[in-house]
Amino acid sequence: MTSHYVIAIFALMSSCLATAGPEPGALCELSPVSASHPVQALMESFTVLSGCASRGTTGLPQEVHVLNLRTADQGPGQLQREACSMNHY
Repeated sequence: MTSHYVIAIFALMSSCLATAGPEPGALCELSPVSASHPVQALMESFTVLSGCASRGTTGLPQEVHVLNLRTADQGPGQLQREACSMNHY
């Protein structure tokens, strides 16, 4: 009987691992700010040529997210939103 539980747990873990991660083509969704998930934002803009950029935020006690949002011109009058990326530092 114990082997049935082991097989069931292994099958459940395998299915969870197979479906984990972001879906291809999934867009970032905005969630409402509430008391259970407070969000503070600071808009700072500086120019970098390529790669990652930081202004010394690794010394802060809180978690820092860097969001890269941009739009690409897809022709006259058509703007396509590109998916945002979130990096945890």
